[in-house]
Amino acid sequence: MGGGRALQDQPARVKNRVEIYRLINALTATKPSSYWMEGLERLGVPVGPVNDIAQVFSDPHVLARGMKVTMPIRPRPRVRLISSATDQALGISGRLPSPAPDLRPAHRRGAEGALFMEEKEIAELRVKQVI
Repeated sequence: MGGGRALQDQPARVKNRVEIYRLINALTATKPSSYWMEGLERLGVPVGPVNDIAQVFSDPHVLARGMKVTMPIRPRPRVRLISSATDQALGISGRLPSPAPDLRPAHRRGAEGALFMEEKEIAELRVKQVI
């Protein structure tokens, strides 16, 4: 492809987007993300990493700001969460007042009423744990 007509304007880029994505993915895979982020920052392009879950919970900023929290959520004993920027601004980061209520029974009733299905079909969905 190499550019030229395939990249000349928005309609051309939309038409060729699958090939463009393939080329970008192939190119960016040749170097670590830090290489690309540093280069883009030098050019004044705002950039940041897309972290996986382990990276989020070990991020120095998350840890320094006390944003890593755990909360009891039924049926699981505890779940790890990151507090929000609003929590930070309000000074409540690192602690959350209470877990969200368990809405699953109400959700199931609401979903079943909205499905417009026979009871037998709904029962099959329950067996498959779809609802």
